[in-house]
Amino acid sequence: SEYLLLQLEMNIETCYEIIKYAYSKGVKVILNPAPAVKLDKEILKLEQEIATVDDEIEYRSTLLYIEQRARELGYEYDEDVGFTKK
Repeated sequence: SEYLLLQLEMNIETCYEIIKYAYSKGVKVILNPAPAVKLDKEILKLEQEIATVDDEIEYRSTLLYIEQRARELGYEYDEDVGFTKK
């Protein structure tokens, strides 16, 4: 196959392994990041194209804003713990 279209509706680690395998075989990956989750930077480097849904973009933008504002106020964000004071 020339292309692989994926959503994040499955276990995220399984999704990462599928993406890595596809790239190793020269298959172009199109990822629709829905439902919205924080993606591994290694996977983001591999993506050639990201299909998005407006709601997902808005959700991600809001999360990025909240994380940025929290850092400005002296907090840091950990996906497992949440926000904690530095």
